[in-house]
Amino acid sequence: MKLLKGEPLVFTRKGASGKNMEHLFCGDCGTTIAAFCEAGDFYSVAASCLQNGRELLPNMLIYTSQAVSWAQFPSDIPKFDILPPGMGKA
Repeated sequence: MKLLKGEPLVFTRKGASGKNMEHLFCGDCGTTIAAFCEAGDFYSVAASCLQNGRELLPNMLIYTSQAVSWAQFPSDIPKFDILPPGMGKA
């Protein structure tokens, strides 16, 4: 992942695993850019921040239990209520 301009602000909190979640966002407008999940060692990038975001498909859907009741998920992409089994273990 490469940011084209500026440096994001970071808000760090503890996730359900007890490990850090780093939320990166624009300091000017507050737009979410990405979140780094220490437990799974991955970034979750906001599709709206990608140059070709409409052309990409996610590998998986995580934390779907946190979604609003009207959210719809593609049936052909693996879906998990929280992190997938084995991800986030020390």
